[in-house]
Amino acid sequence: MTDLTIIILAAGEGTRMKSSTPKLLHKVAGLPIIGHVLNASNNVGRNELGVITNPDNNLLSDFISSHVPNAQIFIQNERKGTAHAAQMAKPLWEKAKGYV
Repeated sequence: MTDLTIIILAAGEGTRMKSSTPKLLHKVAGLPIIGHVLNASNNVGRNELGVITNPDNNLLSDFISSHVPNAQIFIQNERKGTAHAAQMAKPLWEKAKGYV
């Protein structure tokens, strides 16, 4: 089987939601949105998991760490778009041996 590395871009702030709760921590069907995404990543047989978050979202990072302890969390300190966010996980995707 080919190795699979998953990178989740989760650095958005969710400002359009007008809520103090981070967007990805809003619950859908009893689980935060990011929980569903993390569960899906676990169910596809991935080898490595990286999640890009923003520096102001400790609640999200804490949830990720507790839900998937072996996830690697990368911080996007500057908002420069999607490609820049993916660049934060460069140490992970550079060493990937299969699909990213």
